[in-house]
Amino acid sequence: MQPSESRMISMMQPHEDAGENANWEAAERIWNSAFPSDYRWFMEIYGLGAIENCLAILAPDGVVSSDAPDSGMLEETENARGVFYGDGATGGPIEAAEQIICWGVDSGSDLLCWLSDSGDPDRWPVLVWDRASGNWTVYECGMVEFLCKVFAGEFDECPLSVADIWQCERPRFVHWRLERSRRQDGLDPVTGEPEEWANP
Repeated sequence: MQPSESRMISMMQPHEDAGENANWEAAERIWNSAFPSDYRWFMEIYGLGAIENCLAILAPDGVVSSDAPDSGMLEETENARGVFYGDGATGGPIEAAEQIICWGVDSGSDLLCWLSDSGDPDRWPVLVWDRASGNWTVYECGMVEFLCKVFAGEFDECPLSVADIWQCERPRFVHWRLERSRRQDGLDPVTGEPEEWANP
């Protein structure tokens, strides 16, 4: 286990029955690319779901459980590339929109991506589009390290336009199956406590 992965476990404990048995060969065929090893680890341990009901972690569509909801990775990647095209951006770290692959979206509609500027996915930095400012920012770390640094507040400022997981000492991840089960039972998807609307 890599240091950032150990740190992630210590900061955000995965709950029972989290994680995916993803078909990475299928994902690579669909995307014509491999995926970073820390992201594959995250999918194995945590899976498709949300952190603090604020940040949705996306999975390659059609490669996890057949009853899983559509995560929107393809759609959000197209959105991110569309933003790049719409901005008419040239130069800088992004040479082509096709280098952008989205792995997360937050409640402020910020897009968390990779800049796939290398043939080695483990060298892809995190690329964030901040909806509030309209800026693209590159962070020279992988997805898991990036999340740990957000949780610990280790960047000069919050990389996201919403601060729900910024300096969050004990963030909670909820897998899509647990979220579905809790919602069916009238429970808050994050806390597991009864929703106010369910018990008037």
